Amino acid sequence: MLSGQVDPTGQFVASTGTDGFINIYKFTENKDSVQFQTKVKICDKKFANDGTYDLGFQFLQDGETILIPGQKSIGFISLSEDGEWELEH
Repeated sequence: MLSGQVDPTGQFVASTGTDGFINIYKFTENKDSVQFQTKVKICDKKFANDGTYDLGFQFLQDGETILIPGQKSIGFISLSEDGEWELEH
C-alpha cells in the first residue's frame, strides 16, 4: 500500500498500491471490518514499493468524491446514485 485514507464521514476507506489502482472499501455497520466496493485504474505506471513515490488522493468533505492526480488533468471518482464509483477527468 502506498497511500490510504478514511473519508471525512467515516463510511469509506480507500488505498493505492504499486499497481496504479485505487481500491475503495465501505465500512460495515459496526465499523469492525470493510467490504470491497471497487478498484479504479488511476495511473498507467507501476511503482516500486520503496517509498519513493506516493500515489496520493484526497476525499472531499461529502465523503463520496475522491480527488486524484491525473496525467494531464485532475480526476474525480464519485459515488453515483446507483451506487457505482465513476471516474471523470
